[in-house]
Amino acid sequence: MTYPIQFRKKIMKLHDAGMKYEEIEKKHLVSIRTLSRWRKEIIPKSTRNTPWRKINKEALIEDIAKYPDSYGYERAERLCASRSGIQDAMKRLSVTYKKNSKSSKGGCRKKICILQTD
Repeated sequence: MTYPIQFRKKIMKLHDAGMKYEEIEKKHLVSIRTLSRWRKEIIPKSTRNTPWRKINKEALIEDIAKYPDSYGYERAERLCASRSGIQDAMKRLSVTYKKNSKSSKGGCRKKICILQTD
């Protein structure tokens, strides 16, 4: 949970007025590390741009093309990753699954769709 912007601005005004970080920490119960982070950037970050770590992007794209019908846990086993990691990686690729409108009597379980990003 983050602190509201108005609260952050109020605290930074106290520091600008001459109040020390230690005094603010005791009075408002906000750590010195948090105060110094607010000094650099007062607006909280809404997303994190983290690089691909364990799951190889090209291997995932190839796996999706080769096995479009597989479940996430199956894909996770093939790529030696967790199911949640596969879900996150597929979300970063803007890949989503849509259920077929027809019943799956021997047909595909689902249809893969790659969303176009602007």
